[in-house]
Amino acid sequence: MRTILRIAQRVLRPGGMAFVQVKYHTSDGRTRGRIGWAYARNLALNTTFTIEEFWRLAGECGLEPQLVTLVPRNRLDSRYAYYALTKPVSGMEPQ
Repeated sequence: MRTILRIAQRVLRPGGMAFVQVKYHTSDGRTRGRIGWAYARNLALNTTFTIEEFWRLAGECGLEPQLVTLVPRNRLDSRYAYYALTKPVSGMEPQ
């Protein structure tokens, strides 16, 4: 995910916005990612973040989180977070 966020930061113009969808997990251990568990078929179940983890990761990659919308459950799945991230206008690049 870090690689994807850095690509987004690199291709966005200052002030540009990216929308990202990720699976989130809660304090309930059953919602955490399962590393190595049929990764190719279960990508969404293997790559999950807490809301705070992803928010921090976006900032480390040079994107400013503006908004998060949670979809706890829909008819297809559960626990998706949608983030609106912007590239700062100031031109400050991440280290």
